[in-house]
Amino acid sequence: MLIRVAIERPRLQGRNMKATAVEELRQGIRRIETAGRRDAGRVISTGCKELDQGLPDGGLAAGTIVEWLTPPGGYGAGILSLLAARSACADGGALVVVDAERVFFPPAAVAWGVDLSGMVVIRPRGGDRSDLCWAIDQALRSPAVGAVWGALPDVGERWQRRFQLSAGSSGAMGLFVRPVQVLGQPGWSEVQWLIEESVGGRESFDREIGLQLVRARGGTRGWRARVRIDFTTGQMRGVEAGSRRTMHGRGAGIRQLRA
Repeated sequence: MLIRVAIERPRLQGRNMKATAVEELRQGIRRIETAGRRDAGRVISTGCKELDQGLPDGGLAAGTIVEWLTPPGGYGAGILSLLAARSACADGGALVVVDAERVFFPPAAVAWGVDLSGMVVIRPRGGDRSDLCWAIDQALRSPAVGAVWGALPDVGERWQRRFQLSAGSSGAMGLFVRPVQVLGQPGWSEVQWLIEESVGGRESFDREIGLQLVRARGGTRGWRARVRIDFTTGQMRGVEAGSRRTMHGRGAGIRQLRA
């Protein structure tokens, strides 16, 4: 498919003219990138508007791979990605859970509003990574699947590319938790969130999590946000959000949100 992008020269002067031309070019490129997706144009919320604001089109594009990168012992990436999976499956799509470590606890997911009736759990026998990757790829190919969610081991770039193509062909979302060591490595995810800190002990049911948008094609790279999550109900609300500059600045530009 050939998509022609026509950019009309804006009738503006100086910086305004340049900014308008750049924005029109960005939108044209974005249309080309998403043209082959089954659900091109469908946008899925992360579950928190303060996170959505940093993303292109105000949310996650259907049929893409999204990663949450977490440091060792990090706490929060799992529920953040699961809440996004809940949104992706809100229209009745199945949720496929990748549980290679056999730690997934379904009753907790029910408390967070996840529907178990359309859930499939993948637990490979003997820890065979190739079987796991094959199962993930098959799930991402299915138009009946809304999201594939879970911790993704180091699977190599070839499998990552296959996951991206499969998700794009079906419209399913691949929502994966990965170790922070993959930050900066080549990959095929559309969006990467980096968990920067998590405030609250492991026994606490209410935690505040800070994260940064480190990859977003067409989004606001460097966008930072802080969210508070009630781990008993899965309810999430924004605490503050803004660009790298405004979040580090004291005063202007930081959006403080009250309960």
